[in-house]
Amino acid sequence: MRGLSRRPEGLRNMDISLAQRGQISAEPCNICNRELAKYACPSCNIPYCSLTCFRSEKHDQCSERFYRDQVQSDIKTTSASAEERLKMMELLERFEESNEEETALEDDMEEEDPLAQSLKGVDLDSVSPDDLWNMLPEEKRAKFIKAMEDPSSELTQQLLADKGLLHNRFMPWWESGGDAMAKRPAAMNIPHAMVGRMPKEGPSLVYNVCAVCVAYAYVCRHFQVSPLSDASKEEAEEMKGVLSNVAHFITDRKSTVVYTSLSAVVTDIHSRLGENQVSSNAFSLILQDASKILRPRAVTEVMTVTEPDESGNIVPDSHPNEAVILALSDLARLYGHGDSDSERLAQKRGDMATDRKLWFYAARVLCMPTMTLRVLADEVFAESKLIVSEPCGSGQSEGSFSVSVRSQSRAVIEEL
Repeated sequence: MRGLSRRPEGLRNMDISLAQRGQISAEPCNICNRELAKYACPSCNIPYCSLTCFRSEKHDQCSERFYRDQVQSDIKTTSASAEERLKMMELLERFEESNEEETALEDDMEEEDPLAQSLKGVDLDSVSPDDLWNMLPEEKRAKFIKAMEDPSSELTQQLLADKGLLHNRFMPWWESGGDAMAKRPAAMNIPHAMVGRMPKEGPSLVYNVCAVCVAYAYVCRHFQVSPLSDASKEEAEEMKGVLSNVAHFITDRKSTVVYTSLSAVVTDIHSRLGENQVSSNAFSLILQDASKILRPRAVTEVMTVTEPDESGNIVPDSHPNEAVILALSDLARLYGHGDSDSERLAQKRGDMATDRKLWFYAARVLCMPTMTLRVLADEVFAESKLIVSEPCGSGQSEGSFSVSVRSQSRAVIEEL
């Protein structure tokens, strides 16, 4: 053997004899399945096309044994010098040691990472949460449950601080800014006649609109779906169940609830979410979401809200209060709002009543002065900061939801 990089004599002779015979020239390589086979393995007789395929992982058992046998054969050859034999012995020794190290490493990985073994071959993008949970080892489930029960634990804080999670965090449509590729809800076409009939007297619904936006932001964050029209049928039904609790006044046909202050909105939604259901940081984020949805556009096309299109509808694409209308439109589509008669007939009776209420709120928002919504957005944002800055009450953990109810007897905003 003249040098360590030389191909074993047996392999070279085998290649020549098979190529000359032409026994397998019409058969594809059984390793890469791309080229015609030129050779056959002397151990398993599998047809292959090149040395690369012979050495591949799919064929490593035969190739490793073949090279080891060839090296041992060359060592025993009388023509080999003492120096060559020594080099070949060193080569064989390193080969055996590397195989032992790889085997030991694989064994260690199997022993140290049962989670990887449990999830081996699982498509994490398509597997359901329930199936994934059942695949987890018992100790992993217990560790996860313990972390969820103690938001202040070291493991939970590590998960929350993970840069990968922050990088891949959920981003709803109202945070997309000027991204033209971001998907936004389709705006409903509001009949001009409905806007014209808006009562000039009566209770202000500005805080009810605020409550709808808070509930909408919570559902989007909770289900991590934006817009809601992307939800599956199963998710849509779950979302309706959450909304019937958090925003009961739009799902209950007989409800006449009118909020008169932001503290009333916060207190009611907090009580309906349940104690410790949402942390103070999470609820602060939801209020910031609502503030962004409520805030009118600073620069917008000059238009009159009462100008309908050719079909008699008002299309609010250029309206300064467009974001609120988009949120209401997204909710309306969740409850089965459609443009065709067949889609409307398919609506449930309760869903149809909710849909009509959302249309009514959208028409009301078209008539609201931008200054009213701008002041409301500022108030909601200030409340979001106050919730985080206030200390937790007694009996509550650091990460639990905490909000103080201020004795605010009258609304900060009067509808202009």
